[in-house]
Amino acid sequence: MTDPDAATTTESVESVTATQAGVVIQSALPSGLATRIVTQPPLDLSQDFTGYTLVSFLFDQWLNWPFVVQDAKASTQIIAYMPLLIQAALGITGA
Repeated sequence: MTDPDAATTTESVESVTATQAGVVIQSALPSGLATRIVTQPPLDLSQDFTGYTLVSFLFDQWLNWPFVVQDAKASTQIIAYMPLLIQAALGITGA
């Protein structure tokens, strides 16, 4: 019997310099698509986010951007479950 949750590939993580970490490259999206998914209500960007890091995720062809932004359930599930997935992947617990 095989494990359906087992990773299909393994990737190595290379070190990133501070200069590389600060570079953000945004791909062009077709007009009419949202550029990001935000919580409702959106975060108050006037707050102090010192100690927090902005991250971006790229999904594969089965969870593509048009599907995510056009399906409210998909974007809601990403917002709800992504913190749990990151915690599990890093072996940490939520605050």
